[in-house]
Amino acid sequence: IGTSHITLLTMSGKFVFVTGLSGAGKTTLGECLKKDDNFLHFNVDVWAFGGDAITESGKVPDAEMKDKRDPELKQLFDNMYEKGLARISSGDPSMQVFEDFFTRLAPDVLAVRNQNPDRHLVVSFSVYLREIRDMVRRLFGEELHFIVLNPSIEKVARRRVQHWQDTAKERGLTMFQFLTTWGVPEGTPVQPDEEVIANLLAYATNGAKGFEAAQSDEPNTLSIDDCTIEEAHAQARQYLGVA
Repeated sequence: IGTSHITLLTMSGKFVFVTGLSGAGKTTLGECLKKDDNFLHFNVDVWAFGGDAITESGKVPDAEMKDKRDPELKQLFDNMYEKGLARISSGDPSMQVFEDFFTRLAPDVLAVRNQNPDRHLVVSFSVYLREIRDMVRRLFGEELHFIVLNPSIEKVARRRVQHWQDTAKERGLTMFQFLTTWGVPEGTPVQPDEEVIANLLAYATNGAKGFEAAQSDEPNTLSIDDCTIEEAHAQARQYLGVA
């Protein structure tokens, strides 16, 4: 896998990629570093769904944002999800779709880095496998650090479902109405909130399978085990030397 064609200038700002399971607290930690430690936060989910990864870094992608998606980027993301992320739990993901996605992402992240050489930059996104993290390291350069969040699968699943419940409430939707915003087969019978929540909990738990925690020989990597977001923020600040 090649490196990005963008040549980095001399940088004084920290460059870190926060990863972990969906619901592990990546966006929250990125926003803490942004608010309290003057980091720029590049939210890859927002970028992939058509939003501004920097100015809208704390925003949950919504239908309005998705309508602005670049068709090529949408295809890359959908391929990565369907042929990559969705297959990790079964052990047969395509590495090519991850390479395609992160090769498309790298120039945009590195452009922000080049434009702000004295600012700290945190990138947040789920990178489930060591092999993919190594791929990102080769694309983003040797200055990149990883912070890998490792909360329990049960806690992550509950946190994801609570997040979806909160989002549905904010939008004035029942859980089934919220589910339809993801796209459900036509004719699917309406389900009560309790049933939707139970199904989402099972979905979130299954989706957490296959994640590889940080390994002892991974370079420039901090592993943060189950803790509060305040404790994770404190550990990240100390590791990065911004405390």
